Amino acid sequence: RATNWRIALGEFALIFVGIIAALAEDDWNNQRLEREAEIETLQGIQSALKSDLEELEWLSEFFWMKRDVALALHAHLKAGLPYGDSLDTSFGAVYGFKESFLTRAAYEALRSKGFDLVSNDSLRVQIIRLYDEEYREVELVDERHRSTVMELYRPYFLERFVDIDFNNSATPLDYSALLRDQYFINLIEYRAAQLQFDTGPAYDSAAVRSSEVLVALNAELNGNHE
Repeated sequence: RATNWRIALGEFALIFVGIIAALAEDDWNNQRLEREAEIETLQGIQSALKSDLEELEWLSEFFWMKRDVALALHAHLKAGLPYGDSLDTSFGAVYGFKESFLTRAAYEALRSKGFDLVSNDSLRVQIIRLYDEEYREVELVDERHRSTVMELYRPYFLERFVDIDFNNSATPLDYSALLRDQYFINLIEYRAAQLQFDTGPAYDSAAVRSSEVLVALNAELNGNHE
């Protein structure tokens, strides 16, 4: 029987269009699911950063306050000024330390899914740099901070101070001996320098970068990115 090529071509065209439509629908659905996964992941990072930023800003202020206390205490000791009860809070502040507890769970979730999940190239780079550079530097600063207090200050304070309240107060056993102890005066000066040139700047930088990433995240999630 003769083939009706017009009908055959029409059927072929319908099948071809149907396949293309199915593929397009499948592709659209995959893109939608990927976008939903991206939004969910970015929202998790956004929520974590809001909490982290509050802590970074608070700790930054805390460490700069400690720097000011250390500088004032160093000047007091260098001048050989007399002891007063208020100095106990200065000794305690210089001795103590705090560490950050930044949240990395949302970022690690992104890492496990693949960084390409973030479609905005600029935002992706910002997020990676924040966690892999800024957060890592804060962690290293915390390690140095803790090491200074535990290895240098703790042995000295346990031997020469009483009524030690970590971060808050410490009373010298013999204040006049402290005034004659150049090692202790140097310790106070070193502490002030560490806070000024290492700890404080690291927290300030991380807070600024976190704030910038939050702005970019808000723009992305609100559909205002370029």
